[in-house]
Amino acid sequence: MNLLYSLLFVLISSFCFGEFHDHLRLLNDKTEVRTIRNIDYMYVINLDHREEKYQLTLEQFAPYGILPYRFSAVNGWKLPIETLWDVTLKFQKGMRSGGMGTVYRIDPVNGKEYVSHEIVGVEGTPYLTHCSSRGMIGCILSHLTVIKDALNSGYEVVWICEDDVEVVKNPHILSDYIDQLDQLEGRENWDLLFTFRDYRDAGGQYCMSYGVNYRPNVETRCQEKFIINRPISSDLRQVGSRFGTQSMIWTKRGMEKILRYYENYKIFMPYDIDIVLIPDIHIYSVMEDVVTNKLNAQSDLGSTNGGI
Repeated sequence: MNLLYSLLFVLISSFCFGEFHDHLRLLNDKTEVRTIRNIDYMYVINLDHREEKYQLTLEQFAPYGILPYRFSAVNGWKLPIETLWDVTLKFQKGMRSGGMGTVYRIDPVNGKEYVSHEIVGVEGTPYLTHCSSRGMIGCILSHLTVIKDALNSGYEVVWICEDDVEVVKNPHILSDYIDQLDQLEGRENWDLLFTFRDYRDAGGQYCMSYGVNYRPNVETRCQEKFIINRPISSDLRQVGSRFGTQSMIWTKRGMEKILRYYENYKIFMPYDIDIVLIPDIHIYSVMEDVVTNKLNAQSDLGSTNGGI
């Protein structure tokens, strides 16, 4: 039966699947923003039915004279299944099999969508990492859409936030941190700056990451870059793998790298885990939180058992 499904996926993709960029929409409602020095533009990703989360985010930034652009996030739970198949990794010969994956399928009898958890390894099948939700796909497409817009707009440095952030220190200090990175590492040698030290759990404790899950088409075993933790000043450090994507500052060079990565390797695992796998990516974080993840925030990613 899996072989039959795989042949179906391949047949459909031969005449109706578009390029990855086709699923990153153009932004025609751009507004003027009030941001900070060294940041060309600021985006906040927010689902249309989560207006209250966006308002709380605005209230967080308002005391500092910051007004971001609201990006109407991609709702992964409403995407056609053909879009899911198009943007996710399809197993091919030469890829590493054997890990657990999740596949979104259509029941040939009743025509309804269902989720299958199975061993990765059938050629032509669009796999996601085990228990991946539609919400995860929407999250990644949202980030990549604003990154594509930033590149199209000619921005050199942008700040991308999700709508579940907490401002714990004056964000204008980030302008000074960018100056430090440019001076200590060189603009051409840093791609991404996280404005929070690490992701905080419900109790406020930092969740550390020391590796990356299995990915069929990228080597993830025993890479030293996953455990990088190199201080470059009292304020900043270079890092490897880590959790959370709530608040990130990207350079043009970094944005070009991540779009290239997804064009080549497609979506398979969560965004935060995937970022470290980008070839020659240089990631930094603050030593002390400035804008971080909000504790006990309601997640919009959902699970394979439900929506958002």
